[in-house]
Amino acid sequence: MAAGEMDDPQPLPEPSTASSASSADVYPEEHKRPGDCFFSCGGGDTLGLRQWLGAALTVLFGIGFAVGETKTDLPEAQYRTLAVTSVVATLWICEVLPIPITGMLVGPLLYLSGVCSFEDALSPYMSNLTLVLFGSSMIALAMERHGLDFRFADAVASCRWVGKSPTRLRGAIMVAGCLLSMWITNTGATYILTPIVMRSMGATRGRPLHSQRAQQTLTGSLLSVAYACNCGGMGTMVGTPSNLVVTRYLAEEGVHIGFVSWLTFGVPAALLVTTVCYGSLFLCYRPQTAANVEVLHSSHPVAWTRGEKAVLGSFLLTLGLWIIPSIYSLAGGPGHQELESKLKAGISVILGTVPLYLIPDTGNCRVMPWSTAQKADWGIIMLIGGGVVLGKRMLSTGLADTIAAYLIAVTGITSVWLLALVGILCTIFLTEVTSNTATTSLMVPMIMAISKAINPDPRLAAAPAVGVALAASCAFMLPIATPPNYIIVETGHVDMGSMAKVGVLTNVLAAFALWIVLRLFLPLVV
Repeated sequence: MAAGEMDDPQPLPEPSTASSASSADVYPEEHKRPGDCFFSCGGGDTLGLRQWLGAALTVLFGIGFAVGETKTDLPEAQYRTLAVTSVVATLWICEVLPIPITGMLVGPLLYLSGVCSFEDALSPYMSNLTLVLFGSSMIALAMERHGLDFRFADAVASCRWVGKSPTRLRGAIMVAGCLLSMWITNTGATYILTPIVMRSMGATRGRPLHSQRAQQTLTGSLLSVAYACNCGGMGTMVGTPSNLVVTRYLAEEGVHIGFVSWLTFGVPAALLVTTVCYGSLFLCYRPQTAANVEVLHSSHPVAWTRGEKAVLGSFLLTLGLWIIPSIYSLAGGPGHQELESKLKAGISVILGTVPLYLIPDTGNCRVMPWSTAQKADWGIIMLIGGGVVLGKRMLSTGLADTIAAYLIAVTGITSVWLLALVGILCTIFLTEVTSNTATTSLMVPMIMAISKAINPDPRLAAAPAVGVALAASCAFMLPIATPPNYIIVETGHVDMGSMAKVGVLTNVLAAFALWIVLRLFLPLVV
């Protein structure tokens, strides 16, 4: 993630291999470093039919809502919020503009429509939520810069237990991907693990293996990387922006889910869905029983660098600051409410990252120089801010309640848990073609309103909203659904048909797995 020669990290040596595969053979030059080339919240650089169609629909929506304002029975605030929501949803789904730019437009559009004040329109763009995202991305960048994430992944994939078994290699890779993406981006985790899988089977980019059976084993193993990295984000509150979006909405409804509380159901959800992915891949792409797989260990132990130690210390400090308020509250310590109110997650992560900018690395360079920090995904802050302000206006104007009443009348759903299952299924398939954060931002306010109409108890009504947030990470069908899916397709060993075949089955099984986790674990913390 370095910007220049002075800032280059000192990564672990790559494990040797019998194959001559190089990183250039694994994936193309323009897709080597996640921070340099991949914008995790979406938005391409080209304008195609989808974008032009979206632009036309946006104009038509704008004209239609302007003409129909005098003929509607909706209150003015609800009608104008619906107009902005329709325009923004079209821009997001069709990616007419880069998705973060659309997110940045939401606040100004609501303000110009007269729906909210200037302060209400823009304050969500700098909040506890965005501080958590910013600080977490700093730690993830530091891990990538100093090779701490690769050290972990290499240790898991090269352990003696894996040996030469492709089945065990796939399982180890999925465990590593799931655990890594709980703390760093799913894109970064995929970039780390993809070369390990490719080299382990002597594969190079775009060149089929010697037999169809070996090729199927490689295809399944690469899919396992993407799937596990997608699933891991469900495990922690900071694993994906969708988790933070739903906790923000629930907090406004009086349901507070802290860092430790999220682990109670998030980790089981991530592990169970990862297991489901492993099972569906085993059925569709069973590993070769005697594959020519060789995962070699590093030739010699590599000493920990000062940078790695500093990054690990910063990570543990942040983790401690996140966990301490919850543990102190459970213990009933004096003043625990004041501690929880002051030591918010955003404050904790900013404090935890300060040492990265103070501790010198080799060559008297900072462990985290500003040139590296600039590579953070700043666009996600605009996207999250836009999603939050749009959701708040849908709730405050009563638009979400109006939509909820209509949908209940049409569908006849009267059970919160049935609503949760329907919401999970809808979100899983919707997020195949839209950003998971944008999907969550649009879905959570509406499904929360429907849930409260069915059952006014906000704690029970929280289940469908949490289900939507978790389901937004389950995109297993299409390469465009999520960066990890696209990365493995770019290796030339996974095609769209292969991904879609196993993806449909995995989507359905994952939906029921999430529903089971919600029923068993969510009542323990809300």
